[in-house]
Amino acid sequence: MSYEELLARAHGVSRRYQQFRSRFSEFYGLASELAASAGPVPGIVVEPHLDADHFDVVFAGRRVRFAFVFALTSDGATAGTVECRLLKGDVVQLVHLFGFDGNGITNAKPPRADEPLALDVRSNVWYLILCGLLSALEA
Repeated sequence: MSYEELLARAHGVSRRYQQFRSRFSEFYGLASELAASAGPVPGIVVEPHLDADHFDVVFAGRRVRFAFVFALTSDGATAGTVECRLLKGDVVQLVHLFGFDGNGITNAKPPRADEPLALDVRSNVWYLILCGLLSALEA
């Protein structure tokens, strides 16, 4: 690849990263509503660390990190993943993950659902967060 081609590709990747990161920020925004006093599940605390591409959720004595991971696929496309990691002292354990595209459509499809979940729908986000939390409790 020439310098000009590398530069053009890097610009495209940077633009896509910002698009995916924006989707993750929207995901965080809806996830944080779980911690509201009127939220559907009491005892959930959400701690933002978006400058480091993650946020932590504390529930039932467990701390789970929801981390945004951005990558180029083997065919040159971009992909986003949210990794749910249980934090136990110095030990970090991956307990759940899901992918999403630049439009915020995930690869997660609950039983009896017709379509994969979208990150801009509150109930979908809460479903994804609760899956991560319950997976952490089973770990």
